[in-house]
Amino acid sequence: ARADDLDRTVALKFLQARYVASEPARRRFEREARLTGRLEHPGIVPIHAVGSDERGRPCYAMRFVQGRTLEDVARDFHAHPPADAWDRDPAFRALIRRIVSACNTLAYAHEQGVIHRDLKPANLMVGPFEETLVLDWGLARELAGDAAPAASLDEAFSSHQTGGGVGTPAYFSPEQAAAAPEWTTAIDVYGLGATLYAVL
Repeated sequence: ARADDLDRTVALKFLQARYVASEPARRRFEREARLTGRLEHPGIVPIHAVGSDERGRPCYAMRFVQGRTLEDVARDFHAHPPADAWDRDPAFRALIRRIVSACNTLAYAHEQGVIHRDLKPANLMVGPFEETLVLDWGLARELAGDAAPAASLDEAFSSHQTGGGVGTPAYFSPEQAAAAPEWTTAIDVYGLGATLYAVL
């Protein structure tokens, strides 16, 4: 979309029309905007405004970013590795630096009392200026002190019905898979480790 007041292109994220009548879905969407909006870090796409369209569908505007997911970058590297070791080693180290950058971004989020809960290569983007961005904070939660109550198994596997869920099963931490009584930053640490494994 075009933000006329500042003459810039922005990205708009809408709550899907089929979930507009769902109060839990609206709350999740609003929480995503609020939590992401308060995280000011180069590795997190900033939110500019929150509102709704003429039909009352919630939306928010954020910086428009382009790039490729780390999933795609890693797949291409392994499918077509540079033949020369002099080229291959720097390219491989560049992949690992993406993980380090994501670790730094998550360390900041954790310091702010926020956990992501859905880390995977598809949620990391390599931007046009070689920046690494952590995307999709739709499942993020605030920590209450050192831990917060975990979601139920019903929430964990309700993504088809409500547009939510608490992560991607292939990247579930043990706590998510077992619906443990609390969640901590360890969930994100596990997701980062699983992402590193996938990239390797």
